[in-house]
Amino acid sequence: MPEGQWRYLALVGEVGVVLVACIGGGLLAGVLLDRWLHTGPVLSLVLLFAGIAAGFLQVYRLLVPKDKR
Repeated sequence: MPEGQWRYLALVGEVGVVLVACIGGGLLAGVLLDRWLHTGPVLSLVLLFAGIAAGFLQVYRLLVPKDKR
């Protein structure tokens, strides 16, 4: 495989890992805080959406060149 294809494959893998990590991290933090504070699913939902937003923001930063932002 040419070097450019390896870089593209690495970028695709990084996008997947970033999305899963941000969403999973937000949800996990929300569940743990909900259990600790006995707030029901409120914090889980809030931090899940925060994790989704953070994941998409990070993917945007990975895919859009700095001079185009």
